[in-house]
Amino acid sequence: MTDAPRRSITEAEVRLLVTDAQAVVQRTLQLPTHAVTNEDHAWAQFRSERTGEQWQELLSVLRESRAESFTSVLRTIISNSVPLQDAPTELAGLVDSILELNNRFAGDYGDIIDPLVRDRRLFPDVYDQLREILARLAPEFDTHA
Repeated sequence: MTDAPRRSITEAEVRLLVTDAQAVVQRTLQLPTHAVTNEDHAWAQFRSERTGEQWQELLSVLRESRAESFTSVLRTIISNSVPLQDAPTELAGLVDSILELNNRFAGDYGDIIDPLVRDRRLFPDVYDQLREILARLAPEFDTHA
């Protein structure tokens, strides 16, 4: 007999995911300050701006309690760290630390979200829980990068 699928998410789990995303974003925003050449700076600035836009989208999801968008924004932040593997050599140390944070984030995402999904969507009751949790957490993250 198989276990019944998990059908709930906690505030602590949502906070962990947002905190993981925040750590990746904050570290990625540091890229331009470590770039040496103009070409490296342009690359780093692009990655930084893109990540900053994703963070703003996540904050919007929190503020507006858009539970339906929560997991897709998190997945976008996770997947957009993959191009960092092609970073200029001078940025390798910082990029390695970003990728390490991102791997932890992806692992937490898989542990928390994957059991709540069926047919590529969260269970309906999970959306209701998320709406309530996102509204409570929004003020906690809205003032931080």
